[in-house]
Amino acid sequence: MTQGIDKVFVMPENFVIDESFSGFADIPVERFPDYFFTSISGYNRLMLDVDFYRRFSGYKYMLIHQTDAFLFKPDLQYWCSKNYDYIGAPWLAPRKIKKAELYAFVLAVCPWIYSDSKRRSVKLYNNIGNGGLSLRKIGTFIKILESAKVQMILNTYLEKQVSGTLYNEDIFWSFEGRRLYKKFNKPDWREAMYFSTELHPSFAYNLMHKQLPFGCHAPFVYEPEFWKDHIPFVQIRMKRQPFISIICVVYNASSCISGCIDSIIEQRCVNDIELIIIDGNSTDGTQDILEKYGDRITFWKSEPDKGIYDAMNKALDHVRGKWIYFIGADDRLLPDFSSFVENELKDQHKIYYANVLWKGIKSRGFVSDYEQAKGGIFHQAIIYPASVFKKYRYNTEYKVSADYALNMQLHRDKSYEFEYRDYIIAYFNDTGVSSYGEDKAFLRDKRKLIMENFGIVVRFRYNFRIIKHKLRKK
Repeated sequence: MTQGIDKVFVMPENFVIDESFSGFADIPVERFPDYFFTSISGYNRLMLDVDFYRRFSGYKYMLIHQTDAFLFKPDLQYWCSKNYDYIGAPWLAPRKIKKAELYAFVLAVCPWIYSDSKRRSVKLYNNIGNGGLSLRKIGTFIKILESAKVQMILNTYLEKQVSGTLYNEDIFWSFEGRRLYKKFNKPDWREAMYFSTELHPSFAYNLMHKQLPFGCHAPFVYEPEFWKDHIPFVQIRMKRQPFISIICVVYNASSCISGCIDSIIEQRCVNDIELIIIDGNSTDGTQDILEKYGDRITFWKSEPDKGIYDAMNKALDHVRGKWIYFIGADDRLLPDFSSFVENELKDQHKIYYANVLWKGIKSRGFVSDYEQAKGGIFHQAIIYPASVFKKYRYNTEYKVSADYALNMQLHRDKSYEFEYRDYIIAYFNDTGVSSYGEDKAFLRDKRKLIMENFGIVVRFRYNFRIIKHKLRKK
């Protein structure tokens, strides 16, 4: 597809080239500091670094071809001849196409009616375009990154990338290119989809009268069911059962959900993960954000629910993984999560738990039977074998502590054993369901649950603690 075009591998400085690259020995390598490759944020910094583009200043154009991009046609010279400064797959929003002009008008006249994340989501509708397979005019990019007024805008993007994808590097070029360089030229979405598709590829395919574009990005993520008929490797990969299912339930979480999802898709073990999200019919732009992630989210739906545990029970109907993990929209996975998954999940009769980072402190370590009865284990610290949820569901009568109650039941179930491993796998934010206050129904039943699931010795010790606490108050 790219005959006569120079190809270059871009790699970390310390990446070791092994025998798997033997078929590509004639392709030169350009290396950059390792930190550019350790996260999405690092990659964004590389793509916004003028030295990256200077390294290729002998060329007019560069085609960014990430490892999850595919080409279908030998049309690269044609797209270079169009003389655009930037082309990438449009962020298609089929439901918003007819209302695009209305949204743009409202955004221009009264932007204050939207939150920052909602404003940026609206601006993204059918804009150009995703950077995973993108054509960039090198001279223009250098000119923009060398301009006097770019640094303040760049700093904003680099600082806010931690809050999610709405400040990724491709959005910088899409939103800020023309602001920083008036002649910045890119196609409209109708033309750009012939270059590449990412979101809603089947919709684009039909609009293009059932023809494929020049290439595509992330076919394993966005509608793999569509792509399996065009890319055989997609079908092969689809047959693999995910090793672990991660469940996230959300409601009006536009300010934090991107950070949560990014922390998941940045995991080293991401190819072994399926992500299930149940949204409680959010009204703050959360659904727009979820839509942008496409099939990086294996399954998501939005509808009213009866609370967080009702949503979790709904999510459990869609899991396929051998192991199941729950995370809040305002929580974040840490790099240790991958090590925990890869090294420790061996026995389907064990419920493995680790540590979380809570208020900057490693919490909670090994939990004894009494400590589990008294205070429980952080939900974000536990990975369950899938068989647990073939036997159990969360008790939706408990609005805040149903996971605590379930773990009590599992303590009694002789099919399972809780096992601690010393990793810090997640950052736990207690502003979510944990901040809702007391769970009165659970507190009403707690002593009975302790007796049923831990026995008389633990129950006696717990009662003694309560009596001692009351005496101290007096």
